[in-house]
Amino acid sequence: MSKSLGQRLREQDAERKRIGWETVREREALTPEGYTENEAKLAALFEKAKSSVTYAISRNRTVKRVNMADLPPFVLSGKLPSNLKHPYHHIFETYATWGEENDLMLDFRYQHDGGGLQGWYEIAFVPRDDA
Repeated sequence: MSKSLGQRLREQDAERKRIGWETVREREALTPEGYTENEAKLAALFEKAKSSVTYAISRNRTVKRVNMADLPPFVLSGKLPSNLKHPYHHIFETYATWGEENDLMLDFRYQHDGGGLQGWYEIAFVPRDDA
């Protein structure tokens, strides 16, 4: 049996409160296609980091960091995907879980051009500190 409209609305309101109203406004300003496109971009970024570490380890090479120069949707309302309130946190969770299963964790580093014109994040899987 499907959920009633009231049940669905309560769940949606709880999600909005969880991620915060500023993030909700940013997310809702996107078209459904835009939201899906951003989801795909982030999933591809994390998948690239996963492939990079897998490739490097299997061939005894240095792990290359991957970057997303286009900050949105990586940073929304000042939040990284590792933040529970980030609307794409579920993507981070998927890859963080894979990392934990392999004694790895995701590492985020902010980089910039030194002139204040461009900034971006680089990510990589690194060994877990507690492993």
